[in-house]
Amino acid sequence: GCGPVVPPDAIQGIFALPALFGQKPRDRGSTVLERRPTPVKLPRTFLFRPFAVLLMRTCYNTADELDYTPMDKFQKDQFLLRQDQWEIYITENDVKQGDLSDPKYFDFISAIQFASITQSMREGKLIFEELTGAEGTKTVVQRGPGIPQDNALLPPTLFATAGQTMYSALLANFTGPEFLNPPPAPCDGKDTASVVKGVRDLYVTLDDLGYALSIDIGEGTPMEGSEYQKQQARLTRWVSNVSPSSPPPTVGTGTRLTVSMKAPCTLWGRQWLSLQGYIPNDHDVMITMEYLRRCGRAATVTSRVTENSIVRDYYFL
Repeated sequence: GCGPVVPPDAIQGIFALPALFGQKPRDRGSTVLERRPTPVKLPRTFLFRPFAVLLMRTCYNTADELDYTPMDKFQKDQFLLRQDQWEIYITENDVKQGDLSDPKYFDFISAIQFASITQSMREGKLIFEELTGAEGTKTVVQRGPGIPQDNALLPPTLFATAGQTMYSALLANFTGPEFLNPPPAPCDGKDTASVVKGVRDLYVTLDDLGYALSIDIGEGTPMEGSEYQKQQARLTRWVSNVSPSSPPPTVGTGTRLTVSMKAPCTLWGRQWLSLQGYIPNDHDVMITMEYLRRCGRAATVTSRVTENSIVRDYYFL
């Protein structure tokens, strides 16, 4: 890595990310023997295909734009990891390869993508040769000054940048005129009621797009002083150690909003990634934190994963 390793508590920050260097990279052979989550038994709704493509493509393109690894090597390593894991996955799940709208396949391939991103970020380079085009032309790539030079800062930068792209695409009605439930536009972040409504509406949009079987969204409850101080301390550590950009100022009163996603399309993969110490594929968090950034409201988030659900606790500060 380049520069000091960010402490695990700091890298968790507003996105609740694991430390990038918390575990040693694993070779392909050992990956197959890792502990694995149980297969998801609940029925799951299909994703709207353009939305599934948006999530996968955005995360890949964002990794490419961060200029930390040759993408020809990334693609090769991801292919090998997918091969290793697919043989096990199909014995546990009735799924066909290639259909991103199938939550069983999306769950698998999104997890493989984020495992590959984590592995490559651990070995990130500042300057490297990349093969491009059908002829395999060699190009020298150097990480630009606008991109963190410390590999440990790449995960939060990926989350923030991918979130910007995905939320912008939703706002631009990328799905075409037939999609009748657009996401909320940014509101005044100082108005807590509007912020809560906006995040609720955003998850309704994600629900409509098939991100989970169902999404239960709370009403928002005031935070006690001790909880507010705890979350504010997390935000402060994030700003001083990790943040790609300065967050909005806090408003002085806190509200917690709980979102419970039943059988989301990342349920298996999120658990598998966590077991390996890899970056989580929390697309909904990326999109929501970008919405909150545009509203001008500081926030943190924590996640809880059960056998059937992923639960987010958002803290608006």
